[in-house]
Amino acid sequence: MPSEDGIWVGFALPKQLGNAVERNRIRRRLRAALHDLERDHDGPPSGRYLLGASREAALSPYLELRADLRAAMRRAAGVRT
Repeated sequence: MPSEDGIWVGFALPKQLGNAVERNRIRRRLRAALHDLERDHDGPPSGRYLLGASREAALSPYLELRADLRAAMRRAAGVRT
């Protein structure tokens, strides 16, 4: 999924996470969190990312999911927080 600032994201969600409905719910939550982060001035650095998740991604509070996603993407890009 390309964006204007050079962020490309792919999702790797294995069947062990649940059925298609559950995996799509996780994918939608991650995508929404990513869009929120892209609007922030201190959002994720440009790059290509492959996102995976655990079942907790479907159940964790949205702000926690967003913070975890931001931290993971910054770590992957080598940015110190």
